[in-house]
Amino acid sequence: MLPYRAVPAPRTAALAGLAERLGFTSVWAAEVSGADAFAQLAAAAAATVSVELGTAIVPIGSRTPALLGMSANTLATLSGGRFALGIGVSSPRIMRSFHGLAPTRPLAAVGDALTILDDVLGGRRTFHSGEAFSSSGFTLTVPAARPPLLLAALGPGMRRLAGERADGVILNFVPASAAATLAAETAVAGRPFRRLALVRVALAEPGADRTPVTLRRGLASYLRVPPYARWFTSLGLGAVVERVTAQPDLDAMADALPEDVVRDLAVVGTARECARRLREFASTGLEPVIVPETAAGDVEAYERLITALAAHLAD
Repeated sequence: MLPYRAVPAPRTAALAGLAERLGFTSVWAAEVSGADAFAQLAAAAAATVSVELGTAIVPIGSRTPALLGMSANTLATLSGGRFALGIGVSSPRIMRSFHGLAPTRPLAAVGDALTILDDVLGGRRTFHSGEAFSSSGFTLTVPAARPPLLLAALGPGMRRLAGERADGVILNFVPASAAATLAAETAVAGRPFRRLALVRVALAEPGADRTPVTLRRGLASYLRVPPYARWFTSLGLGAVVERVTAQPDLDAMADALPEDVVRDLAVVGTARECARRLREFASTGLEPVIVPETAAGDVEAYERLITALAAHLAD
């Protein structure tokens, strides 16, 4: 995963090139309030030759489905067919506060978006009037080969929708202890179906008894986001969510996270240890998308992490 906070876009394109040279097979981009994910990946397409490029994710509400289809089609062309479109509903803070959008029913909104995107990316004329999104008469003028369409999902309803209508699912915060179970639950019979999982990776000194504060703060911040609070609760971590979110500030929340929970939700250790755990995670059937946990804007630390990790993943 490319850094999406406090890193200028030209640096992220260079990081994509570095990732390819190090032997990574895919490069993913997200967006919140930094670089536009599609623009990032367009630059990455010019800086790379063979790696897969994908969004993980872009929200369905900040662009119309037709525009999402245009952007995906453009990147599929620019990359020579190396692009995958990962979409999701995002969070209430991003959609309502940042973008000023009215709340929608997530499953209905995603269903509308998938219907329109399926027509757009398939080169067909749109004709859909939905609860959240509508499009009529739109056709791509120069359609590329259809890129894979992946859906971010936490709850069972969204995971089921992904299995029925998308080419793959993108999971987030999958505990290592539950990876095999979730891999089995998200398997789809009879057709190719990718199961990706965003996995936070943080380097730590040998024998360190405390996970890095950057990782702990990042994880704690998600516990106060309602969809993620529900997700963690469904994993049996309801008491942890209550205890952590009762703290007065983010530092206190991070400090209140149990160490065993952090280590179950993220990969922490030396580069060799992290590589081993990532291989174990992949053996469950889930495809890990590495999210390097470094301080915002610290490109050098990001480079050190992926370089050290690549050396041991190749062992």
